[in-house]
Amino acid sequence: MEPRLSASHLPPEADPAEKEFVGLLAKALAPSYTLIRRLGAGGMGAVYVARDPVLKRLVAVKVMSPELARDKDARTRFEREAQAVAAISHPNVVAVYAVGELENGLPYIVMQYVEGRSFHDRIRDDGPLDVPAAKRVLGEVASALTATHKKGIIHRDIKPANILWDDETGRALVTDFGIAAVKERQDTRHAVKITQTGMAVGTPAYMSPEQFLAEPVTENTDIYALGLLGYELLLGEGPYKVK
Repeated sequence: MEPRLSASHLPPEADPAEKEFVGLLAKALAPSYTLIRRLGAGGMGAVYVARDPVLKRLVAVKVMSPELARDKDARTRFEREAQAVAAISHPNVVAVYAVGELENGLPYIVMQYVEGRSFHDRIRDDGPLDVPAAKRVLGEVASALTATHKKGIIHRDIKPANILWDDETGRALVTDFGIAAVKERQDTRHAVKITQTGMAVGTPAYMSPEQFLAEPVTENTDIYALGLLGYELLLGEGPYKVK
């Protein structure tokens, strides 16, 4: 059984702020989830591993960083991720199980835990995929994007780092909808922008022309990125060098 992570389990020299944070998170998750360990940190905040004692499964808990939580647009993007993924039920999309907020106001998302590496790490460690493997991954990502597009959601950050390989199921899963755009129901042509006017959003090496121009994105934005993903899966690097 994995050890629990709580403020009392941290070493004496641990930062008091970290102790307080871990205590708040463990309290917020209990009794539905038991906090186990810190998994890492990303652009939006920290990610922890917890266990669902009833269903006997691990989950990933993403907590927004305090610095970003003070930014209204960043908080909107974080909450948009939970809303976007929760609306999708697909075997190749990382699932959202619950959302919540710590006592200090920091939002968190409880998500499917994937035991495996991102394709960014796989390519870095093992080199490019062979053609059959790349075709399978692209087919699964395309299927996931079809499901998201049917829900009116544009991912707009498809890249190897946001595609995970699940060692248990042997599937590719799309994750990180933090900058997703959601279409307005009354207008199927364009997507709602949740950033400031004129702001280009995305990862430069995988951005479509409309993203660079800060124009409204459509499903074609993700299709463009899917092509770049295929290029990198097969050759080990993308077609563009961006500093």
